[in-house]
Amino acid sequence: LLGCGSVGSKIAVHAARRGLGPTDMLDRATMAPHNYARHALLPEPDVRGGAMAYKAQVLAHTLLGFRQEPRIEIGSVEELCASPEGRAELSDCRLVVNTTGSSLLREVVSFREWEARPRFADAHLLGAGSVAYAAFEGVSGNPNLSDLAAESYRILAKDEALRRSVFSAEAQAIDIGQGCGALTFPMPDDRLSALAAGLAQTVCSTLGRDEAPTHGNLHVGHILPDGLSQSWTSAEIEPRILVRSGAVEVRISPRVDSQIRAAIAARPGVETGGVIVGRYSQVGEAFQIVDLLPAPPDRVSSPISP
Repeated sequence: LLGCGSVGSKIAVHAARRGLGPTDMLDRATMAPHNYARHALLPEPDVRGGAMAYKAQVLAHTLLGFRQEPRIEIGSVEELCASPEGRAELSDCRLVVNTTGSSLLREVVSFREWEARPRFADAHLLGAGSVAYAAFEGVSGNPNLSDLAAESYRILAKDEALRRSVFSAEAQAIDIGQGCGALTFPMPDDRLSALAAGLAQTVCSTLGRDEAPTHGNLHVGHILPDGLSQSWTSAEIEPRILVRSGAVEVRISPRVDSQIRAAIAARPGVETGGVIVGRYSQVGEAFQIVDLLPAPPDRVSSPISP
């Protein structure tokens, strides 16, 4: 478990109650009084402001009550992954769940060279706390967390309700990309708990499967306007087609590759037009192609594009 804050603690406790608690937990932050507003744990009644200790230590102590004793690491994931010894500590894990909401961490673990790569997952909230997001990598990190995030932008943009929630001015005003702390991401605990339960379900269901994954998976949950109902959707994401040119890598969705090949076959020998849609990861030095916009109907096709 990477991150032992509000979302991470709730996933850990839900999983521990099913006998699937984390074997390793990593977080560098201390437990401050305001954290208890949304954390799975309760403050010690005899200690004013709660127990002031590292989040990983406090959470690990609670899991002892379920007779599950995780190993704890105080520090950042970036530091842990920087050395072969640190990466080896995660290599034996069946699943490494990142609950920090950090886009930097997502890119680092996606494109880091691993001697024996574990399977990574993301589990956090979006849209000012109205949307839950869970992503699970494919075999050997293809697709990786970064690829899945790029695909999620396409999926979210095509759903009006999700697009309005995730890309609204309110959501964009919060620095979600570098974490979702209680001070920077204000929301009530009941809403967080409702969505965190669904995230925990996706994690536990993944751990319960014996077969090796051939695809990546995305799960998105959305609080509906009544504030009570939830709508969840899932999608399988195929492994990327990888093309390398020098230091730069191009990671192409097989769906887009088929569309490009069909467009070429329909008009052989001429410029097909259209727009390739995706993003560029500066950390991974990789272009990620997730969609294709067709050429306009009034285009002029010729061997040489005008």
